[in-house]
Amino acid sequence: MNENAFDEDDDDDDFDDEDDDCDNDRVLTLDEARHQFLSQIQSMVGYCARLENKTLRKRLELLAFCILVMIDGEDTVGPYSLHLITESGKLTGNLSDGELHSRWSCHYSVADK
Repeated sequence: MNENAFDEDDDDDDFDDEDDDCDNDRVLTLDEARHQFLSQIQSMVGYCARLENKTLRKRLELLAFCILVMIDGEDTVGPYSLHLITESGKLTGNLSDGELHSRWSCHYSVADK
């Protein structure tokens, strides 16, 4: 996926991008990482919304795929972990293994089938 595909400005931009020029050699704070994660999702939403030549279902499936790509670390941000949490708050497993987007496109996406 083109890392600049989501760079176009969107009128629905509620996130302040002034902190996006963080020094790449340091670890982001949790707040910075959350901001980066949510800003990237917002960019993906704007991109998918502008795809007027695609059906709503195809745009939604593309959005799901793009988010999974980001979680898997195949985008300009990430990877992230998705942990299962018990009712008592104990972490029991990590759902993200770098292949969620592949599993989605092979088994769950139906727009092109």
